Amino acid sequence: MDLEAREPPDKVTFVTMLDVCGNLKNSAAGEEIDAAVTSSGLWQDVTVGNALVCMHGRCGRMELARSLFERMEHRDGVLWTTMVAAYAQNNLLDQARATFDAMPDKLSLVAPWNAMISAYVRCGENSSGVMLFLLMDLEGGRANEITLDARYHFVAMAGDYGIAASLDHYICMVDVLGRSGKVAEAGELVGVMPFVPDAVAWKTLLGCSKVHENAGLARWAAEKLARIDAKNPSSYLLLSSAVTKVGKS
Repeated sequence: MDLEAREPPDKVTFVTMLDVCGNLKNSAAGEEIDAAVTSSGLWQDVTVGNALVCMHGRCGRMELARSLFERMEHRDGVLWTTMVAAYAQNNLLDQARATFDAMPDKLSLVAPWNAMISAYVRCGENSSGVMLFLLMDLEGGRANEITLDARYHFVAMAGDYGIAASLDHYICMVDVLGRSGKVAEAGELVGVMPFVPDAVAWKTLLGCSKVHENAGLARWAAEKLARIDAKNPSSYLLLSSAVTKVGKS
């Protein structure tokens, strides 16, 4: 490919060419364009840099994609999402999740969450995808939407996706209900779920009960926690705290 011309390519031309190379998975041509971009100094442009990372990811050249990503001085949400998606496209879930977790200010964006959830689903990790979806709503603090969306997906796990809910899923749902202020329903779920509640389940219920000042439920959770985690001194401290709260209510 002859990239020498009287007028050097601008960033629009580079982005278009990189997109074509990525779609065709033509890594040889892509690396030639990469060299031309580097020579032009445009690789630090966010749009061009994003196109380069995307192209290398589509071509399976993740070392080059990561190296460029690390060298970029300005990494916006689009570039972070592209890096997550690149790992996901190459079935590198651990690296995708590590990049996702390290991404700053992702709560204000939907794209990185979608990229990571899609990665889990693409790799057959449907359960992890559902869990991340619930976490997205929790972290976003959309209390009214949390309960509706979480309930729908929690029920749909088995009916629509064939995913058997685990103890962790139930605990996550208890947390969802508790954070949205539905503490009584959270307590009911702990009582009827088809698993023996462990210390994490009782601590989750205890935490939301205290936040929403449901002293009776807090005491019940603290007593259960003290029984199953008797060797842990903190369990008795939590019980004492719950009893004190009951006395003040």
